[in-house]
Amino acid sequence: MKNDNRIEPNQLAKSVLLIEQNYPPMTLEDHWFADQGSLTQKLSNMGQFTLTCYREMEISLPESYWYREVVEYLDQVPIVWGLTLVPTETLKANPWIRQLGCRPIGKKLFKNTEWRRSPSKNYSLSPASELLIHASELGIVEIKPYLRSSTFVSASGNLQIFELFSKKLS
Repeated sequence: MKNDNRIEPNQLAKSVLLIEQNYPPMTLEDHWFADQGSLTQKLSNMGQFTLTCYREMEISLPESYWYREVVEYLDQVPIVWGLTLVPTETLKANPWIRQLGCRPIGKKLFKNTEWRRSPSKNYSLSPASELLIHASELGIVEIKPYLRSSTFVSASGNLQIFELFSKKLS
């Protein structure tokens, strides 16, 4: 379901980082945003979980990052859009990140005790947000208008994961 007018990775990455820098996080009662456990494990327990890696590449913002954009499916229904940004220094110390392919990063992060997740932050999005539009173009329907941001930290660096959830996960 790729669209020729898709938003470029640099623009998407800038958008999520600007949201995080310019807007206060909010508290949500929705358990999908409050849960600090493994999303991969939670979805796997609910049904057939699969992941499609939509795009992976190096980008510059001007800092350099490894950009990884995925769509996660539950019982063949696209339900989560995810974007991982990994600073170049973290990538050098963790080459396994570049080799994930269609495997979920969460499985690796939660099994490795070196990585710690900081409390997630949630941000409200405008219905016209390019993030919501982009995720809908990738097939995710009825998207909740909130962005979840999670930072994972280890002695070898840090990375950020941004997620949008379908209302079908209610």
